[in-house]
Amino acid sequence: MEFGDNAEEAAFRRSARTWLELTAPSRRGPGDFSEGTTGRQFVAACRQWQRKLYEAHWAGIAWPRKYGGQGRTLALDLVFQEEQSRFGVSTALFNVAIGMAGPTIMEHGTDGQRTEYLRPMLRGDHVWCQLFSEPGAGSDLAGITTRAERSGRGWRITGHKLWTSHANHADFGILLARTDANRPRHAGITYFLLGPLPSLVNLLFAAHLRSTGDFALSLLGPGGMLADGDAGGSGSWQQHVLTAPCVRIASGTDEIQRNIVGERALGLPREPRANV
Repeated sequence: MEFGDNAEEAAFRRSARTWLELTAPSRRGPGDFSEGTTGRQFVAACRQWQRKLYEAHWAGIAWPRKYGGQGRTLALDLVFQEEQSRFGVSTALFNVAIGMAGPTIMEHGTDGQRTEYLRPMLRGDHVWCQLFSEPGAGSDLAGITTRAERSGRGWRITGHKLWTSHANHADFGILLARTDANRPRHAGITYFLLGPLPSLVNLLFAAHLRSTGDFALSLLGPGGMLADGDAGGSGSWQQHVLTAPCVRIASGTDEIQRNIVGERALGLPREPRANV
């Protein structure tokens, strides 16, 4: 029990602390990823931890049950966050998703958007980034100049965004754009849910790695079979060739990425899915 806890909060704290002691790595101990900010290992650890939270019913403590949460109070959510901070874990990768995009979609989104986006956030399936800041509009978001204009069935976005933490790992982004330049600065701004770009980048990156690796091997000839100290450059090109195939699987296989691009970006019919 901590100073200020009522009886319910004290009991909740004990339960949370017990579960964390059994499940989470300790600070500065083996498996500690609490200080990470980027990199594939950090991202993978965050995703795995968020999934554990969801499966053990510690994710979305203050979210409504109908959206995958626990329907508890914000005070209990804060109690868990305090206890979790004592361990070698991090949920920073999901701050934008769970702390910003999720509550906005719950309040203002459609039923279809709530179904599509909210539970995957809590499960750690999707990483979100924010596309707010611009070269001339940082903390003063009312000064944004990025514009959105209707274009056929969708929108055409023109402008620049920066300071986009975790964008290289994000599946979706929340973007603010000006849709009515004739209204006052604080009005005429629309909040967009933006994803397919990471899928395109992943596909292009995987293809690039494969083609550059094949070209490197063609130059190395028989030397391409050497490794470590026997190979030129400490075997960096050999390592490149051997690890390139994993990019076609990590963050979603090429086939899944193409489905995402086809369905979300091009509006093609969805692939048949089992009703589970």
